Amino acid sequence: MDLIILGLSLVAIAMIFCYTLLTGSPPTPTSPKVRNAMLALLPKRLPEVFEDKGRVYELGAGWGGNALVFARMFSSHRVIAIERSPLPWVFTWIRLATGGPKNLEIHLNDFSQYNLCDAALVSCYLSARQMEVLEKKLEREMVPGTLVVCHTFAMPNWQPIATVYADDLYKSPVYLYKTPNFKV
Repeated sequence: MDLIILGLSLVAIAMIFCYTLLTGSPPTPTSPKVRNAMLALLPKRLPEVFEDKGRVYELGAGWGGNALVFARMFSSHRVIAIERSPLPWVFTWIRLATGGPKNLEIHLNDFSQYNLCDAALVSCYLSARQMEVLEKKLEREMVPGTLVVCHTFAMPNWQPIATVYADDLYKSPVYLYKTPNFKV
């Protein structure tokens, strides 16, 4: 039995290591203090760019903490959590299967495979390299007025409409953007 537990532990560590190399960032949960700073920046109602039908996307959903909070906060919106690493995805899937909000889905995939044109809100905690890729993707796909909230790493070429610093050890920056009419 001990060998089975050791083997499963080593497989889990190897999976996290491999996907960290692949994505450039480990599946790191957002701390409660950073999450509170994110929530403080967001309006109680999302922009009416889709008459309250816009979706909420959590890109790089990791262990699902932010996606669960968004699903509860924006209960009239569909929340799509996208995670590329299998272990955090399984963890979040189990959380949902055992009583998660009905408006939340978790997808095992790369966010670049999704068209985000129906987003009212996009949230992410991604590496600097991934933020460059995401910025170009959002400029191609998003409609004016969509909100984007991220922490620690900013969009390289966008100006946030608000920035706050979490009351955590690192004074983690949290950025809120509102997409203009991009000309790509």
